[in-house]
Amino acid sequence: MTAPLVELKNVTMRYGQVEVFRDFNLQIADGCHFALLGPSGCGKSTLLRLFAGLQPPAVGEVWVDGSPASVAGEIRLAPHKRRFTMVFQDLALWPNLTVLQNVELGLAGAGLDRRERRERALSALRACRIEELGSRRPGELSGGQQQRAALARALAPQPRALLLDEPFSGLDIAIKVHLYAEITRLCREFGVTVILVSHDPMEATALCSHGAVIEHGGVREEGRIRDLLRAPVSETLRAFVDQLPQASGGNH
Repeated sequence: MTAPLVELKNVTMRYGQVEVFRDFNLQIADGCHFALLGPSGCGKSTLLRLFAGLQPPAVGEVWVDGSPASVAGEIRLAPHKRRFTMVFQDLALWPNLTVLQNVELGLAGAGLDRRERRERALSALRACRIEELGSRRPGELSGGQQQRAALARALAPQPRALLLDEPFSGLDIAIKVHLYAEITRLCREFGVTVILVSHDPMEATALCSHGAVIEHGGVREEGRIRDLLRAPVSETLRAFVDQLPQASGGNH
């Protein structure tokens, strides 16, 4: 049986005296497009940081490919060795660098020479359909173009998993729909696992097949997102379904 790409085993996380979650368990399969849903402050972004190796758990273990990558207070497998890349909500593009230079910067630890870095960066820009914007700086791009630049930077290292921390807030729906289609196409083409943090079930459905709802310090429900929406158990999904136009007819 194939080991999950990432697994949390009895993880507890605290910030000072505040406990985010306790005895938390979760598995995400390699190649899955998986959404982490839940209200603000429930720990969704913290989960991404645990997966990426940006911080260790207070208690418990984070496993990657069937081996312990982080244990209580200790990161055993460095972030760059996990081959996970993140797109943050603020995108974190360097404003003084061109788009191409931003993407090349994401390849700094990949062990490539200058020519290889340039070729890999240009390939990522082509895949995201913004090659012609390589000489521009982030401030000269639209919101959707900035999203594509951040996505190109994340895909250039050819990661195992793409971690998306609510990067689409502030974009209009037409741009979002286009980006969802592009991300789905690219990640399927390159065999990349997607782990999305979102509070929007429609966004999760557009990008992911499976997901988990995080509430009250644990997983409230988990499975295929469309199945969860048919018979929601969590407060998050029940509130969403109740707002749908067809809810009054009982056809959700």
